[in-house]
Amino acid sequence: LKAMASAKSDLAQKAKQRGNAAFEEKNFEKAVEEFSAAIRVDPHDAVFFSNRSAAYVEVGLAEPDLAKRPNWFSKALADGEQATQLKPDWWKSWSRRGKAEYELGRLEDCIVSYNKALSLKPGGDPHFEAMIVSARQGLNDCTATDMAKLSPEQLQEKLRSGYGKLSLEELQEECKKSKLTTKKCKRKEDYVEILVQADCPSEPKKPTSQAFCSCFGSMCRKVFPTAVKRTEGERLLQRRQRVAKKYSGYSAKQLRKKAKQNGLIDDQPDLDRDALFALVIQHEIDRYQSRWDPAKFHKVGIFCVVFCILCVFLVMVVLIVMQ
Repeated sequence: LKAMASAKSDLAQKAKQRGNAAFEEKNFEKAVEEFSAAIRVDPHDAVFFSNRSAAYVEVGLAEPDLAKRPNWFSKALADGEQATQLKPDWWKSWSRRGKAEYELGRLEDCIVSYNKALSLKPGGDPHFEAMIVSARQGLNDCTATDMAKLSPEQLQEKLRSGYGKLSLEELQEECKKSKLTTKKCKRKEDYVEILVQADCPSEPKKPTSQAFCSCFGSMCRKVFPTAVKRTEGERLLQRRQRVAKKYSGYSAKQLRKKAKQNGLIDDQPDLDRDALFALVIQHEIDRYQSRWDPAKFHKVGIFCVVFCILCVFLVMVVLIVMQ
């Protein structure tokens, strides 16, 4: 029996080696065949399913008929899920699963899978982080037409579903990035509700001028009674769309140069154009959020008021002295 088991193991490993060689030669259909042969011999090895999942994704990406691509990606996802079941503590199985979910447009699940891969891989992985950024960008880049089809209640429910799949630490990080007050948050559901209300408020707010009112409050509402106040989510969405349009014509080489200039990457040749595109856009959004922080406007406003008071005081002192 031991000899038979050893012979089977050798057959499976040889099929895997042939599959790896075919994959490196970009003969992905051949790679699928060899990994399938290995699985038939040993259906309990997570590596075989993980490798075949990667091959299925590449076959799908090379498929000229767009209507047939989801079929390949679905097979890749099935293998990725099987790999995570066979070896749940292996980072690569979760990354395979995340890639298949990304190609299928299941971006919320993709974020969960890549976060799991990041938590399992020692030292993390910039590529996984870039894929998470890209998936989040995809979730945020809803067109106005798509949003118009949903009622406020439906949109809130969709947001709750998406945020509900994030861990407590991820929700806290999202709130921190959006500069939301979380002092009263004690449960995961509280963080979810704050993020949902920030993106889609239940009650429309009174029209105000966003930037000016952050400094002068009620005075601004009197001066600009017809100005429309946009939510944080609306402002970020509009900004992201403008930035995406700006960099949409950039090649992978140009995006890599831009990312290096901003200190986002060192030398990671494995990052494709989509990952670089997502990194550059997220960097621009982070800069935008930092630049237009209302707290900064508030400090500038206070400084200007104090400076004016001091100037008036000095002018009065000079006039008194001259008299």
